Amino acid sequence: MADAPRDSLPEYLWDLLAPTPHGNAKLLAAWDGLTTESHMRVLSALKIATYPQHLAKRVMEKALESPNAYIRYLAANEIVQGGEDDEKAAILEKRIAADKHPLVKYCLAESVTHIPQAFFALPQQARLAQIRRLGIGDGNKSMASLITFALENLIEKGEVSEIELEEILTDYICRPLFKDRCQKDWLHYDGFLAYRTEEDLLSLWELVPKVPEKISYVLLQHLPPLPNYFQDIPESVLDHLTSHQLFTLLERPDIELREFRKQIFNRQNDSEDLVRSMAVVYHFHLTYEEFSDILKKPEKERIPLLLDLASYAMDLRLVFYQVLHDILEKNDTDYWECGEPAKREFERKVKNLEELKEWEKKSEMTQLKLYELAKNAVPWNETESGYLPKGKLEFLAGLTVPGDTWQTFRNYVEEWEKYNAEKLYKHLPCISAIEERAEYMNELEKKGAWDQPLSRKEFYNFYVARTEAWVFPIIMGGVSGILIFGGFAIWELFTGDQEDNLWSYIMVSLGFLLATILIGKALDETSKELKAKGERENL
Repeated sequence: MADAPRDSLPEYLWDLLAPTPHGNAKLLAAWDGLTTESHMRVLSALKIATYPQHLAKRVMEKALESPNAYIRYLAANEIVQGGEDDEKAAILEKRIAADKHPLVKYCLAESVTHIPQAFFALPQQARLAQIRRLGIGDGNKSMASLITFALENLIEKGEVSEIELEEILTDYICRPLFKDRCQKDWLHYDGFLAYRTEEDLLSLWELVPKVPEKISYVLLQHLPPLPNYFQDIPESVLDHLTSHQLFTLLERPDIELREFRKQIFNRQNDSEDLVRSMAVVYHFHLTYEEFSDILKKPEKERIPLLLDLASYAMDLRLVFYQVLHDILEKNDTDYWECGEPAKREFERKVKNLEELKEWEKKSEMTQLKLYELAKNAVPWNETESGYLPKGKLEFLAGLTVPGDTWQTFRNYVEEWEKYNAEKLYKHLPCISAIEERAEYMNELEKKGAWDQPLSRKEFYNFYVARTEAWVFPIIMGGVSGILIFGGFAIWELFTGDQEDNLWSYIMVSLGFLLATILIGKALDETSKELKAKGERENL
């Protein structure tokens, strides 16, 4: 039993599953006293373990005597797949065929899925039994052929019902074998296999507009996406979907359809559109040019689009959420509260920023800082006055567009990339909400604490530590000031000229105090820099 995972079975069952005649005898002796759950575990373990076939067959024969139909079904399935042609096997097949429960009795039915007339002549339970044994690959095309035949020849005559077709599709598509074989992650190793899988899946996707709408939801909810190496869900399918069908399809996070989502988003509709709202949730990205086009639309068209993006879009660039929040929060709009979802999404994306690659993170931060610079130069609220970039960033000032924050931002981005100004990154505005978090994460990384839960105390201590750099200079300055003031006071005590010069001495002492604090701060920073330099040299 070395092939079976040890922790999947209780110890007492392992003792019964020893792959020896003696172990088999103990298992058969204990069988009637085991629970249904133990029976299921034993039968599953026998399939994956190196258990002698003739001993396993004895267990299956014993399981066929179970009063539980599902246990008999599991055993019958294994006996059918064993396929031994002898007198004893014939007796077992008769016993299975005579079983009262359809789940068991139809295990032996010869497959006729390639002959639609013969397949639909079977009782429904027999059809389902055959579907469960239908292979993957060409099985997809066989399934598509069966359903198409029923739609064209049987359903109008009442010889098969919509519910029966729905059950057939559900049993085929929702079984684990189907989903495992159609996963993308291993198909890229074999180009021909990927092509075949895509073609076979396409035959099922093409059923969606053909079947009654009630049945279509089984396909829309459970069909795996096409591997998308050669094609995507065709327009011949998408163009015939109702609004509810489209909503069901687009709410799946594994369905990309990037261009189609944009088509839905851009279609003419100035009213509330649930399909458009769902289209932007996943895999929806905008270029700066596309966002400019939205801002140029009349308010009646523009506002619903902005509200959808702010409320539902989850995959936009970080800067878009800040822009959406700022636009909707303007004092001259009636939608100032509607910017809050964009703010929450911004905060969610910030938390996930560390998951990005370094260059992606740098790009997101650069765009966000340039937007902050543009917003400072041209505030969204025209009543506010802005200030142009200065110093090292003054080369951007001439690109400012009065009254147009977004175009100013676009100009800054274009010039930044043209100027190749990465060396000026440190001069861009600080985004404290992000950079303080990044600094905190870096501290954790240095301590190797990424996999440890963060306590509130640890989070608090980090920000306390940011102020501790001033503690030493302040204490040092305070002590120095007290000593200086005390010295003057003692000197004045003996000279007797206290009243005339007392305030002068206080001011001198305060001056010394301030100077000492600044000198102490400089010494503290220099000490830290030298220490950091030494650590880098030791790496």
